[in-house]
Amino acid sequence: MPGISFFKQNNPPIPLPDTITRSYIPGPAGPLELLYAGPRTPTPLFFCHGGCGSALVWLAFLEFFSQNRNIPCYAVSARGRGQSWDPGYLRLYFTRIREAEKREGEVNGVDTEVALVGHSSVGGLSRFLLADGDVRVRGLALLGAVPGTGSGPAYYNWFWIDPWMYVRMLFHLGHPMSLLSSTRLVKRAFSCDDFPMERVAEFEAQMPASESMLWPWGMALPFLKTANVLTRITRWGT
Repeated sequence: MPGISFFKQNNPPIPLPDTITRSYIPGPAGPLELLYAGPRTPTPLFFCHGGCGSALVWLAFLEFFSQNRNIPCYAVSARGRGQSWDPGYLRLYFTRIREAEKREGEVNGVDTEVALVGHSSVGGLSRFLLADGDVRVRGLALLGAVPGTGSGPAYYNWFWIDPWMYVRMLFHLGHPMSLLSSTRLVKRAFSCDDFPMERVAEFEAQMPASESMLWPWGMALPFLKTANVLTRITRWGT
């Protein structure tokens, strides 16, 4: 169980399947983990994980599309997740959405157009990036992504499945991972009752011990116009 932490993390890399390779994207502040599977053509799928995750959450997708569909696949770990550089608790906690957008643009701002797959908060951030005109993609897939109307109702729903969440956050001094600070809480949030607890523990071991707070809350209310997103998808309507 990763628990929660107020300090920088230096976890050993989790072993990957033989079909997946790990590399690093150099950046001005530190490297970002990049997982790759498949050939170099055709249009690659670029997977962006959500909060409390890393590139590892996409392993099954990378293997399926690269081996069964012969599609090149990439999955990136945001800073502070997986084997990417860790900025430390305070810098991670207080990152604003504009700064998160800039960091995401450093990863996605490449010449080769990809089909972008976004999940949860980063699914919302990816559309925010597109709407601002910073990047262009060939296709966009949203898997359980934060809607443009805002994520507020999701947090309201979380309160109903975990009424002690705010009390627990006070006890944990406002730590963002307080909502998922035990295996039982992780299972309640992400799994059904029949899902084996040992499998939940395996998933939990891949989770970071800290998380951003300000920029996800920046998407709690409506934050973009869908029409602006569509203009940045080059294959839209074809």
